[in-house]
Amino acid sequence: MRALTIASIAMVVVSIVPVAQAQTPATAGRDTRPVPPRDRAFDPTAQQVPLQRLGEVSPALRPLGSVPVTSAPGTSVPLVTLDPTSLSPVPGGSWQLTLGLANNSARNLDARVMCTFRNGDRPVADVTVLMHNVPAGSRVAADVSGPPVTTFVDNVPCQMQ
Repeated sequence: MRALTIASIAMVVVSIVPVAQAQTPATAGRDTRPVPPRDRAFDPTAQQVPLQRLGEVSPALRPLGSVPVTSAPGTSVPLVTLDPTSLSPVPGGSWQLTLGLANNSARNLDARVMCTFRNGDRPVADVTVLMHNVPAGSRVAADVSGPPVTTFVDNVPCQMQ
């Protein structure tokens, strides 16, 4: 009886191994038939693109409202603060970054913001956004074009320069 059980288990293991070995990215989900490239999942980590330098841009500013003037000498409040960015694709075009900025001071300011379009932690494009004459105590936004939508982008960190 014990020999019969061991033989049965061995037959099951032998019959599973060829199926497991046949599963590759080209055949996954389709038994042993190859999956055509158009049906394969996109792997963003496999993307290799050269870093695009988009240069300096001065987009039109869109007023969003006001903020309290809390930055002054002797305070720890920064002159400007960046709002979280928004990223969206323009079908058939480029990625669009919406960048928000609040001027916490009592005077009009010019801001210089460096943004890097990234795929995970890898940069794919960078742009310097010049926001001229941001009114005192106001929050503004600007739309900035990025790399083409054929380049995978999932985040755009920005920082003041």
